[in-house]
Amino acid sequence: MIASYEQGEVNSGELYDRLLSESGMAVMLEMVDKGILDVVEPVTDEMNKNVDENLAGIKEYYGEGFASALEQNGFKDEETYKKCSFIELTKKCIHYSLCGKKRTIN
Repeated sequence: MIASYEQGEVNSGELYDRLLSESGMAVMLEMVDKGILDVVEPVTDEMNKNVDENLAGIKEYYGEGFASALEQNGFKDEETYKKCSFIELTKKCIHYSLCGKKRTIN
């Protein structure tokens, strides 16, 4: 049993099944996205610079509350945030190239 409350309980099997069906799917999709995007549109120096600049701005804005802000937005740490940023930038690059637009990274 993981949690018990007046109206019932949550056991480890239920929790595990739920994590697999909900969060697990999100994790799997993120892993597949990253695997495909790494081949189709590898991370460039420009992307690294953009993510680092964006992260520096966020750190400055939140100051001491930076770690808390990451956590509140579903990121366990700075590395997780950066990984998600690279995935989103790569998706934008691919979208722009497929639509015939000039590639800008922002």
